[in-house]
Amino acid sequence: MLRLDAHRNRFNPDFSLRISPNAFCTVRLGLGDDFLQSKRMNKIVQTSGGLPWTFTDKKFTPWGGLRVLEELLRKIGWEEALEQAPLPEPGNNRGLNPVVMVKGFLVTIWTGGGRFAHTALVRFDTALRSIFGLSQVASVSTFTRFFRRFGQKEGEYVFGHLSRWLWDRTAGGSWTVDLDSTVFTRYGQQEGSRRGYNPWRRGKRSQHPLMAFAAECRMVVTAWLRPGDSTANTNVENFFREVLAVFGDRHQIGLLRADSGFCIGSFLDLVESKNVSYIVVARVMRTIKRKLSGLQDWVELDGRTAVAEFMYQAEGWSKARRVVVVRHRTEDQRAGQTLLEVPGYTYAVYVTNLALPPMQVRALYQGRADSENRIKELLYDFAISVFVSQKFWATETAFRLACWAYNLMALFRQALLGIASKHTLSTLRTQCFAIGAGLGKSGRRAVLRLGLEEPRRRWFTGLFAQAEQLTTTFSLGAKHS
Repeated sequence: MLRLDAHRNRFNPDFSLRISPNAFCTVRLGLGDDFLQSKRMNKIVQTSGGLPWTFTDKKFTPWGGLRVLEELLRKIGWEEALEQAPLPEPGNNRGLNPVVMVKGFLVTIWTGGGRFAHTALVRFDTALRSIFGLSQVASVSTFTRFFRRFGQKEGEYVFGHLSRWLWDRTAGGSWTVDLDSTVFTRYGQQEGSRRGYNPWRRGKRSQHPLMAFAAECRMVVTAWLRPGDSTANTNVENFFREVLAVFGDRHQIGLLRADSGFCIGSFLDLVESKNVSYIVVARVMRTIKRKLSGLQDWVELDGRTAVAEFMYQAEGWSKARRVVVVRHRTEDQRAGQTLLEVPGYTYAVYVTNLALPPMQVRALYQGRADSENRIKELLYDFAISVFVSQKFWATETAFRLACWAYNLMALFRQALLGIASKHTLSTLRTQCFAIGAGLGKSGRRAVLRLGLEEPRRRWFTGLFAQAEQLTTTFSLGAKHS
């Protein structure tokens, strides 16, 4: 019978394990410095069966493939961008460089971390730290204190700078921007955790982020965290102004798409004042329903689908706007709303300032569904909802840094793997980043030795060659002309 006794915290470098098989002597496996320097560590230890094992002083990591990501990031100057950002400085001379703090946090996300406690996995991985030039990684408590130094003003300055820096690295163009929101359920009494709209956990406290995506390159333009009692359109005007500020003069919004939560007169007035084309799902209020039930000028397309349009001015709107309606028979099970007044049909209703035919308006809007996939990837692969602090602005900082980590990964995905690549981070971890590697020396110079067989070596060498040829500005996605 085998007895296993674990001592101390799992992330403690002095973690020890006691193995006591009946037929053999007891062997203590200590990971402290005193034990590692002893003569016993390199001796093969026999057990009752299986592969013999021993210790080594060499440093290994399961994340050797991240070296090619580091090559790209160093080429585009990510460390310089962090150094120029007004990150909060430590409270004393012994504090860690804030750039090192942020880099350690980003590496934690890329390697699958989903809690502040998971930063310890990077802290004790010497080879991984060497890949990203991290002389040290802070303790968990130091990370939480660092994020609590952020307030609203610090967050606006830091992420305004980081977002503009990233978009300045892309060739200028015109982009389709999708606005969307989601809900993070909270189970404590954190700041900003309030009861509001929560479709998954009704009545539970939550926070309500707002996000803007550039559809062609599948990147986050900017993102805010908001209290849980916010609606979809809460403060959306200022959020849209930040989108414009991030793009600057280098980029334009070719088309703005949003769901019915953003269909309010003040927001549409702002979008039109910036000469931006838009398609927004209309709120099917009682007046809209009456209008639809009385429509006679339907244009039949194929016997099952019909289109119509009319001018409509909702309460609170400054003027009448074009409304496009696409009607399908219910047996088609197309997306849309049903009306009790007109049974047998579903309706898709859009407010737009485009002069395109109704079906083309609908086709353009349907591409917005991909923003839901971006949110899912951010939730499951980048842990945007689970780095939670008691302080609201600390939680928002972790949320926005996770979005920045996503954008850097999007640059890697498109610049090195190709514009058509849609691999999620979980796929990239298994196919590209999860490569065993050892940290050694060649002469007096440190070298990372990747454990790859010959067929994959050529592919990985090609990735490095592409990274070395990158310039600081490159094209992403398929932009509007």
